[in-house]
Amino acid sequence: MSDAVDDLDFWGRQLLKKSQLNPLRERMSEFVSDTGPTPDLSELREATSGGTDLSEIVDDEREERV
Repeated sequence: MSDAVDDLDFWGRQLLKKSQLNPLRERMSEFVSDTGPTPDLSELREATSGGTDLSEIVDDEREERV
């Protein structure tokens, strides 16, 4: 019996998540369609990085654990 209740709880949570995410998904789709075609990501990174290599940006001020 508890398996049936657990399944019902699981599917209830899934349905709730879906109902919460659908409006966001729709807004994101509208935004993407309004901005035009998707740019090449490597060109976009290069343009926004100011000429700095992406690996340098990631490593910059990174705290390593010893």
